[in-house]
Amino acid sequence: MDKEIMNKEKLIFELLITLLIAVIIFNMGCVEVEEVPDVTVRGTILINGSALSQDISSYNIEVGEGQTPGNWSVTGVNLTSNGTISMAGVLGSIDTTVFNDGKHTIKLSVTDNNNVTSYDLMFVTIDNIFITSPAEGDILRRSTLVDITGTVTGTKFMNYTIKYGYGSAPSEWLDMGITLTDNGTSKIDNGTLAIWNTSVLSQTGRYVIRLDVNNINGSNSFIRENVSIDLVDSWITFPVDSDIIDSGALVNITGTANTTNFQNYTIEHGYLERYCLFDYCWYDTAPSEWSSDGITLVGAGTSAISNKTLAFWNTSVLINDGIYMLKLVTSDTTDRLENYTLSLQVLSQTGWITSPANNSIVNETITIEGTATGINFMNYTIEYGYGTTPSEWLTQGLSLTNNGTSRINEGILGVWNTSFLNQTGRYMIKLTVNNINDYVSEYYVPVNRFSYQAGWPKSVDGTISSMVIGDIDKDNSLEIVAAYAELLSGNPTNTI
Repeated sequence: MDKEIMNKEKLIFELLITLLIAVIIFNMGCVEVEEVPDVTVRGTILINGSALSQDISSYNIEVGEGQTPGNWSVTGVNLTSNGTISMAGVLGSIDTTVFNDGKHTIKLSVTDNNNVTSYDLMFVTIDNIFITSPAEGDILRRSTLVDITGTVTGTKFMNYTIKYGYGSAPSEWLDMGITLTDNGTSKIDNGTLAIWNTSVLSQTGRYVIRLDVNNINGSNSFIRENVSIDLVDSWITFPVDSDIIDSGALVNITGTANTTNFQNYTIEHGYLERYCLFDYCWYDTAPSEWSSDGITLVGAGTSAISNKTLAFWNTSVLINDGIYMLKLVTSDTTDRLENYTLSLQVLSQTGWITSPANNSIVNETITIEGTATGINFMNYTIEYGYGTTPSEWLTQGLSLTNNGTSRINEGILGVWNTSFLNQTGRYMIKLTVNNINDYVSEYYVPVNRFSYQAGWPKSVDGTISSMVIGDIDKDNSLEIVAAYAELLSGNPTNTI
């Protein structure tokens, strides 16, 4: 079950299960079925399909527990028009909350006037009781309040309990520190089931959370949900999971390394290898090796630390850009180890433009200067687009140094002939640096392009030091003129 998707759905919803029943030909009960995969359902679902024939007598929908039911039930089933007419569309609905969670079979039967019955079977998984948070494998801090969320419902619902046990296969289950919402007597729809005060726990490590639901008929709905989590006394607060770190940066790793009978702590980093097959790429789930290169622990890791700097990480020692994991390991005097890990990206800012500068005025042919380099460099491209947020990017008039295949360190990236442009105004220049691992670094520079009117600029005699008014183009109209001195060759000449 994809819990991330299911958790976003409302408990009672309409799920269309396609069960296509072909026309019963010549009064025979022959049914042709379109293959439909097993699906997870909850709440009220609709059975959508067709039961069409002039000789149809009735149809029926039943539900059985498991994939080979010994008994069938119509409890919670509501047939359209009592199942007495030939029709296409919604054949009926099923309230899944009247059944226990787990595998079930839905049977659709069609009977003709000759009392010949044909049927089709559909396998579903009913899931009306579940924990959404914490998720399987979560790492939580001990001595904090944990919000346990999820859903408990059902027509026969009476109450629920939540307990926890130590270890991967607990020998006993406890509820100390658990406070149930409404004492566990209310149905909960994607809300808080309980608050767990983990400060009552005497040890860190692996715990399993168990959710049970009791029904009004006295039967227990068995263990609905087991979620395994790890409680720790040591953790990293910065960087956080999924952070992006600049390659070459000195990272201040902060957090807590302080457990009962503390002895020491270590911090290591590991690289997640990336693999690609055609257009599909994936990463290792864990590093093949761990390293402490570039990591300097505070006090050599021999002192307990709470909410302060644990270490400094010099990322310039890393060979590759990419996904890394950080691992904090705290050990005590009994040789018990406590692990805390997180994943992050280390990326280089591998390209930037130094000329033209932001908001420069560009005309004719300009030289674009800057840097395009980085770990695992493959190539770079330069594009431009009209406006502050271009709708398209163009390369006409651009010529790159070595076609963008060479590293450039504070040099000429390319030349841009702006005479190809047919519009004046704001343009954006985009530099993109690609590396062999498909990581991309982008840099943007806004520039402006204006065109001179024919015959301009004009040279004038004398020295002009401020705004003046004059009939420059001899059209008997006065113009406001700003002029500046420009040394074209030899002697100074004032150019407007």
